[in-house]
Amino acid sequence: MSASSEPSHTLDSTTLEQDLLKLEEAVRALEAGGLPLDEILARYEQGIRHYRRCHSRLKEAEMRIESIRIDSEGRPVLEPFDHQSSIESAVRNLKIPAGEAL
Repeated sequence: MSASSEPSHTLDSTTLEQDLLKLEEAVRALEAGGLPLDEILARYEQGIRHYRRCHSRLKEAEMRIESIRIDSEGRPVLEPFDHQSSIESAVRNLKIPAGEAL
């Protein structure tokens, strides 16, 4: 299916949860095996579309998140959420047993 023949999609037509369920269904079908090649390709394309929708929704949500910090005078201040710092902090705090990969 070419990009021009794909149905247009607005993020408002489905919810994140619906797209996640559809993505999980596509993955399960692919993992189960036994599908003809045409069906495998169709499920893969569906999965990619749902993944992209989920990713777009999550990026939108991320941009809307604000963190609250306390300034030097004890007042709460809203500022944009710095996801990169949060990710780096989370990775530093991971406790992975030796020999295991992410």
